[in-house]
Amino acid sequence: MAEGYVHYTVNHSKKFKDPVTGAHTNGIEGTGNAIKTDFRKQETRKVEGQFNTYLAEYMWRRSHRGASMKSLFPSVIRGVTELYPPHMQDTVK
Repeated sequence: MAEGYVHYTVNHSKKFKDPVTGAHTNGIEGTGNAIKTDFRKQETRKVEGQFNTYLAEYMWRRSHRGASMKSLFPSVIRGVTELYPPHMQDTVK
């Protein structure tokens, strides 16, 4: 078990769902296809070596889908300040 996750496997040559654990790949396969589709739409702005950044953006947008820009703004600012904490010299006196 790595990082608190349990890794299950499914033998697709026998079944598509493990009858004991209930493990299946439908969720991850669907998410993988959605990510690929999104990346194809965004093809003009891709930068090599930035997959993790694009994946994080996709995951954030997906977890906030349907929300208004007004309600998202505080979350965006919070995320930026977590990644780039303000320095004391940046404060206004």
